Amino acid sequence: MGVASVGWLPPEARNITYLRHYANRIAEFDIEQPAFESWCARRKQPLRVLGHDEHPTIDRCIPGLEQRGVLPMHAEPNEDLTA
Repeated sequence: MGVASVGWLPPEARNITYLRHYANRIAEFDIEQPAFESWCARRKQPLRVLGHDEHPTIDRCIPGLEQRGVLPMHAEPNEDLTA
């Protein structure tokens, strides 16, 4: 659900969607890249180039909120709903 802030996110985070389910805490948010890089470095998790055998992953919380009925379901922008 949309929130104004989350204590463990950087203060520059905007447009926050947050989900807490048991021990899991997940947030999606908008942030400028320099602020994100600074936050990652402060957390001792600086951004780095992935190796050739590594793949990027992004866990999304919005689909989980939609599945739980917290947010309305939305079609993907390019999804053909007439098929």
